[in-house]
Amino acid sequence: MGDTGSLSVGFSLTVLVILFVDKTGLMAPWEGLKLNAPFSAGLAFLIVPVYDTVRIFIKRTMNGRSPLKPDKSHVHHFLIRMGLHHDQVSLVLVVVKLSFISIVFFGYSLSDHILLPTIAIIATVLGIWMDRKTLEKVKINCKNSPSVSGKNADRVKRRQNKRKPSIAKNMFSNNKINMN
Repeated sequence: MGDTGSLSVGFSLTVLVILFVDKTGLMAPWEGLKLNAPFSAGLAFLIVPVYDTVRIFIKRTMNGRSPLKPDKSHVHHFLIRMGLHHDQVSLVLVVVKLSFISIVFFGYSLSDHILLPTIAIIATVLGIWMDRKTLEKVKINCKNSPSVSGKNADRVKRRQNKRKPSIAKNMFSNNKINMN
């Protein structure tokens, strides 16, 4: 999709969530299911990108790096490092998002004062658990994978054993050029 596509999709989703929060907050009770926690619903709809952005921003600033520099520490990168395929990563993220949306819809009578901290705590606990599981899985994968340094050592030996081209000694003898 690229940067431009993901920025466009993110902008569109954010505008739709803002419109949803506005409409839900101004709804009359007879117009349909009125959520008493419109901000929590908006957060639930955007839980994956919001959590990922906040997590990355905090981690990078704590490590003294710029939060705007790219790296491979996003949630989907962690799930891929755990051994999941791209379609499985998408499925996991959809299930997480639907779980948070269902929490909001089952708690439709609760206010933002209750649901917003609940969602934040659940997302934080789930993120810490995922980070630990990913680290364990990556360590196991590293132990079971072949050594990279061994491959490089073989490559270096092959380069050293390769005969280097040299100029023949008699090439420029007697002021004549030998074309052999």
